[in-house]
Amino acid sequence: FSTVMRFNSEKSPAAAKLYAEIAPIVFPHLDASKPDEELAFAMVDGLNQLAVELEMPTTLKDVGIPSDAVDMMASDAMLQTRLLVNNPVEVTEADAAVLYRQIGGWA
Repeated sequence: FSTVMRFNSEKSPAAAKLYAEIAPIVFPHLDASKPDEELAFAMVDGLNQLAVELEMPTTLKDVGIPSDAVDMMASDAMLQTRLLVNNPVEVTEADAAVLYRQIGGWA
């Protein structure tokens, strides 16, 4: 989900602000006086590092999803309207494909 959080932060100052508000709570070592986008990205980086430290799979590739599934997954994602309406940034099918490629480790 950190890839989506970065996407949201890049596209929406309001999303970056929300993530910046919780960043020092999640990672107390972060300096809450930093700009919102910087804090949001620091939280994303922290979540990525935590996944590595916990030896969690960090890409779709790691869990056996092939790159040729991206287009189908992006198309299917557009059917998840319950989730899409709650994302702070509009996500198009093209956006979803780019995000899946990044999450997959193919970008």
